[in-house]
Amino acid sequence: MTQKFQLQIKELRKAKKVTQKELARAIHVSFQTISKWENGIAMPDISYLPALAMYFDVDVEVVLGMRPVQQENIPQNYADKTYWEMELEPTKNWKYFYFNDDYLKFIVKEVWKFNKPVHMLDCACGYGYLAEKIFPYLPEGSTYTGFDISELYLEEGRKRFGKDNPKIRFVKGNILDFQSDKKYDLVISQMILSYLPAPEETIDNMLQLLQPGGMLASMDISLSLAEEGFFIAEGNQSYEPKIPNSKKVWEKMENQGVMNVEMGKKMAFLFQKRGLCHVEARLSDRVFTYAGTSPEGKEEEMTCYQNVIKHLERVQKKYAFYLNWGCTLPEAEAFMKYQEEVLRILGEPDVFVSKVSGLYITWGYRSMEQ
Repeated sequence: MTQKFQLQIKELRKAKKVTQKELARAIHVSFQTISKWENGIAMPDISYLPALAMYFDVDVEVVLGMRPVQQENIPQNYADKTYWEMELEPTKNWKYFYFNDDYLKFIVKEVWKFNKPVHMLDCACGYGYLAEKIFPYLPEGSTYTGFDISELYLEEGRKRFGKDNPKIRFVKGNILDFQSDKKYDLVISQMILSYLPAPEETIDNMLQLLQPGGMLASMDISLSLAEEGFFIAEGNQSYEPKIPNSKKVWEKMENQGVMNVEMGKKMAFLFQKRGLCHVEARLSDRVFTYAGTSPEGKEEEMTCYQNVIKHLERVQKKYAFYLNWGCTLPEAEAFMKYQEEVLRILGEPDVFVSKVSGLYITWGYRSMEQ
């Protein structure tokens, strides 16, 4: 497998206003080597790409010519509304695979067992997914308040539930510093603590919004669990690829504060550390299955799942994604081959897919003394 790259070392060097000799000294090669790279006579060894990217303060894909030189290198910020406002439709697709409705009903009515009206606060609520999935099962007289940083998502929520709904309201606010004079019986978040660099501080802020004796709940993912729970077959042949362990990529993402990839696993521990009582956790029971030979009306589900896969950053950025996160070129090629093969099989008429969500539901109670 090969991919043609158009190196932009010369453009980056000129933009930084350094000579070939200065660049050569910085990354410990000869200036003749730099000249060969710039003139297309030779390609840098894979080990030099991270050094070049670091020197020019860009991502590897800029060095490889996959993105313009002038594009500002801004680390992905999942606390920024700009990112999520571009993700509204993909977010809707993702949520389809999170939970079974009957299971959430069971959790709320048979496990949590609220016996009086609940004032529910949904942190980083998006368009009100949990207002659809959980709020209907709370006792009569309950209220729902959702806050989010994006007015786009909030407007989508208001369209779904009505702007004048006395039981459901949406307000603008940031989970990192949201404040309210009112205290709530249930404070909940979904798939947001995984994306914040300081989840413990955010949990503390959520606790300040909770009544003494109230419940704090989170729904967050374990990527290793989700990956282990993926199975795909073509006809009678299951696909069992030999790919590198993703742990290296995930550890670097965590170290750089991009994503807490095992937040679901850690959440009960973090709740205990923050002083919550009677902490418990369950896994989502959602398992998406699809058999191409007998779709039984699931064609739309499969289209939705394919869109989810195609939207993944690692699929869109290809080699550059893995090189940026510390993989060698052979490792990046192995991941790429795997992704391309999965996408091919998903389009075959005799495909079979089984996939777990990898989501943990964790909850605990604020003590009456807190």
